[in-house]
Amino acid sequence: QTRDAAHIADVLADLAQVWPAGEKSAWNETLCTLLAELRPDVYGGWEAAQLTAALKPHPSITVRDVGRRIDGKQITRRGFTHAHLLAAITERNRKRSAD
Repeated sequence: QTRDAAHIADVLADLAQVWPAGEKSAWNETLCTLLAELRPDVYGGWEAAQLTAALKPHPSITVRDVGRRIDGKQITRRGFTHAHLLAAITERNRKRSAD
């Protein structure tokens, strides 16, 4: 399957677009689902590990355990915070404007 490199390169903007409203942190698997809904041709089939790999070049984003209480049970999965996403976007934009 061919991937559109322009959209892969802008995964940060796509994440900002699909970030769940009001959430301080999100699971990678949830974000992969939302990304696939936004651009199925680019993100369709992505799993949490692929998103983690795509975020590696952005040191502002630290993928870590994110806990949620669902039906009274604590569930922990890999994810990151909205604040880290915004920091990565700010850093990327700063670097672009400096070039």
